[in-house]
Amino acid sequence: MADPKTETTKGKHRATYARDNRTGKYLVRVTGPHSNKFVGREVPVTRMDDSVSNEKLTKVIWSGINEDKEKGPLGPVTLYQFEPRPADQIDEVEF
Repeated sequence: MADPKTETTKGKHRATYARDNRTGKYLVRVTGPHSNKFVGREVPVTRMDDSVSNEKLTKVIWSGINEDKEKGPLGPVTLYQFEPRPADQIDEVEF
């Protein structure tokens, strides 16, 4: 295992989809030390099946500390709105 004191922040962020409980739409959830610094950038977002798609983050909805009831604070987290992709770029699913 690498020494955490010598690790850099490069590659320390992870983006996943999250459901907005107020509107029912999807948001992008970014975790990592600088999670609130990605407005206007296109980032790889991981789905539950480990497939990845790139999404352009447009607006910060919420930023704070991710907490676990048993483990305590886990680190910074930010929720973003993202730019919808045109219909011709939506992933096609085979039937």
